[in-house]
Amino acid sequence: MTTSAKDRPVRSSSFHVLTTTAGNLVGPLSTLLCAPILAYQLGVAGRGELAAATMPLVLLSAALTLGLPEAITHRLGKTVGDSRTALAGAALCLLLMGLIAALALLGLSGYLSGGSRTVMDLVQLSAVAAVPTLLLWSLRGVAQGLQQWTTLNFEKAATGVSRLVGIAGLALIQNLNVQTAFIVLVSAPLVGYVAYIRLFIHLPKSASDSSLSHQVRAMTTFGSRVWLGSIAGILITRLDQVLILPLSSSEQLGFYAAAVNVGDIPFFLTAAFGSILLAKESRASSNDRVAFSSRVLVILVLGLTSAAAISIPVWFTPLFGPSFEDAIPTSLVLLLAGLASAPGTVAGAALTGRGHAHDRSLALLAGLLINVAFLLLLVPQMGSLGASLATLGGTFTVTSIGLMQVKRRLDISVASMVFIRPSDIARIVNELSRKKS
Repeated sequence: MTTSAKDRPVRSSSFHVLTTTAGNLVGPLSTLLCAPILAYQLGVAGRGELAAATMPLVLLSAALTLGLPEAITHRLGKTVGDSRTALAGAALCLLLMGLIAALALLGLSGYLSGGSRTVMDLVQLSAVAAVPTLLLWSLRGVAQGLQQWTTLNFEKAATGVSRLVGIAGLALIQNLNVQTAFIVLVSAPLVGYVAYIRLFIHLPKSASDSSLSHQVRAMTTFGSRVWLGSIAGILITRLDQVLILPLSSSEQLGFYAAAVNVGDIPFFLTAAFGSILLAKESRASSNDRVAFSSRVLVILVLGLTSAAAISIPVWFTPLFGPSFEDAIPTSLVLLLAGLASAPGTVAGAALTGRGHAHDRSLALLAGLLINVAFLLLLVPQMGSLGASLATLGGTFTVTSIGLMQVKRRLDISVASMVFIRPSDIARIVNELSRKKS
C-alpha cells in the first residue's frame, strides 16, 4: 500500500522555516567569512578571475536540472513510496545533463574567459565536476520531498565548513591563489554527498507499482513546466557574473563578486521559505499560510537588509579592503533586490506547489528578459553597478507578475502578501512557541 504524505507526522511550518533558514545561512556565512580572505589575498582583479572561473559551473549545474528537484519534491509530497524509483529516474536524467554541461564548459571556455588564459584553463577544468555536481540535485530533491530538513542542513553545513577550512588553510600556509581557491570552491559542494549516505540507505521501500519509465515521464512532465522558470531564476541571479568579464573587466567583476557576498544573504533567507512552502503546499494548500509566510518573509528581509544597509559604511571597507570600497553602491542595490524578491519567492512556491508551475515560469522568463536587456545596456558603461541594477529590474519584474498570478489563480490578494499587519509579530511569536507533534 502506498504511503501518503498526509499520513506523516510533521512539525510546524515555523519550526521547519527556522531550522532550514539556519541551515541556509551556513552557506552565506562561510562565503562571507571567506570573502575578506579572498579579497585581501587575490586583489580586485584576482577576485574577478576567480568568479569568472567558478560561475559557469554553478550556472550550468543549476540551470540543467530539468526541474527534477522540484518534480521529486512535488511527487514525494504526494506519495512517499516512490522515493527509490524517483531518485533513480532523476539521477539517470541528471547524469546525461551533467555530460552536456561538461561539453558546454569545454566549448564555451574561450568566450567566457574574456581573453584570460588562466580563466579559460580553469573553466575547462571545472567540466570534471559537472556530473557529480548535477547528480547531487537528485538527492536534494528526495530529501526535500521527504521533509528531511536536518539532512539538507547537514549538507549545507558540510559544504560551508569545507569551503571555509580550505580557503583559510591555504591562506595560512601562504598558498592561496586563483588556481588553489578555484579547486576549493568547486570541490567543496561535493563534500555534501556525505550528508545523504544515511538517507540513501534508509529510503522507504517502493510501495508503488510505478515503473522507472513511468516515473521519469511523470517527473519530466512536471519538471518541464518548472524548468523554464528554474533556468530563468538562476540566470537572473547568476548570469551577470558570467557576462561582466566579457562585457567589462576583471576589476568590475571583482567589485561585483564582493558585493554579491552581501547581497546574497537575503536571497538565502527567501530560499529557505520557498523550499519549505513548496513542500507544504504540495501536501495541503492554505491561502492563509501563503499570505502569512509572505508577510513574515517581508518582515525578516526588511529588518536584515535595513540593518546591513545602514551599517555598511562601517564594516564593508575593513572587511573587504580599501580597494573594494567602490563596491558599496553595488551592494546596496543588491540588498534592495533581495527585499524585492521576498513576496515573489513565496508566490512562486505557492503556484508550483498547487500545480501552476507554468505561471511561475512565465514570471521568471519575463524577469530574465528584463535582466538580460539591462545587462547588455548597462554593464559596458556602469560595470558592477549596472549589473546590480539589472538584477533589481529582473527581480522586481518576477515579483510583480508572480503576485498578480497568485491573485488570479489562487485568489490571494496582493495586499495580504505584501503589507505587514500589526498582529503579525504576535502571531510569529505564537507560531514559534506552539508545540506540535
